[in-house]
This record gives sequence, structure tokens and C-alpha cells, in this order.
Amino acid sequence: MAPVVEYASRQAFLDMAERALQEYGETVMLFAQAAVRQTPAAGAGVAVRELDCAPLRARGLAMLLRLTFGRGRWWAAIANEHALAAAAAFFRRSCVMNLAWLMAVPVAGRELQMHRRQFYHSLGAGMGCASVRELGPRITGALHARCFAHFREPARGCLRAYLPRRAALEHLVAAASMQHPRLGAASPGRVLDLDAWQVIAGFLDFA
Repeated sequence: MAPVVEYASRQAFLDMAERALQEYGETVMLFAQAAVRQTPAAGAGVAVRELDCAPLRARGLAMLLRLTFGRGRWWAAIANEHALAAAAAFFRRSCVMNLAWLMAVPVAGRELQMHRRQFYHSLGAGMGCASVRELGPRITGALHARCFAHFREPARGCLRAYLPRRAALEHLVAAASMQHPRLGAASPGRVLDLDAWQVIAGFLDFA
């Protein structure tokens, strides 16, 4: 389960998430391009089934923990593993397709060198995109949902406001105070009965 992190605002979270995903994708891309250059067989058409992503594991985890201010290490580790698995799967598929292409269209000399350079570039970019596609929903979906409550407009059902979880709890305390004999004595919320509060609660996600 994603951790509950106290971000200053939803926009601050979205900005950090965008930077984290961009940095993660670029890191995977550069690592893949460097690693595959050290594995000439991958560009020469020899079947290479695995790429050692161990050096990326610690770097990816560190980037995710920066996003969560050090919270949710277990969640970050699992998200990191899924992202790396997606990148590795893209690597395997690309090597198989590259091998099939070279068997169908043999090249040599300068043409082979040019093909290798193109292959290295497209492989790294594809692995970076694959990791971000896997990681993105875990950040903008699961982590966002854990960190922000929301209010849904009753008439049309569309989302109107997001609140950090801590602020949401403060609003709940304020709402509860309206019903307190002393704290809410002068509050207009005193006129709301239980049915009205249940209708309001139906459009809130403060859990």
C-alpha cells in the first residue's frame, strides 16, 4: 500500500511526480544504452535474453524515496521492481525482434555499425518509456489517492477539490465541532440533521 505523505499541495505533488518520472525514465534510458554498448551481441543479432538491472535497483529506489520523503520503503521497492521488470521485458522483446530482422536482412560493415547505433538509441528510449508507463499509475494513481482526499460535486458528480489528508482531517474536526453543544453553539451547521450530514458525507472521500 502506498504511504501517506504530507505534500504542501496537490500541485506540489504533481510537479514532484512529473520530475521523478522524467528522471527515472532518463536514468533507465542512459543505463540501457551504456549497458548494451558493452554487450555487442545485442546489436549484432545474437539472442540476449537478460540485462542485469541490479545497478539500477538502488538508484531507482532512491529516486522514489525522494518523492515520498523517505516514507513507504516497501511500496517504493515493489514499484521499482515492477518498473525494472517492464524495462527488462522490453529489452528481451527488442533483442528477439532485432535478431529476426538481421536474419531476414543481413547487413555488414558500415551498415551494421549504423544499425547498432540506431538499435542502442531506440532500445534505451523504449526501456525508459516502458518503465515510466509501469511506474506512472502507481504514483499518479495509488500514491495520489493515499495522499489526497477529494470532494465530488453533488449535481454532476465531477471532482471539485483535492485536499492533503492532514488538511482533510482538520476539516472533519471542524465539521464535527459544529455539532458540539459548546463549540458549535453559534455555528449554522447546528441546523443540519443526520440525513443532511449523510448526504454531504456521500460526496467526500476522507477515508
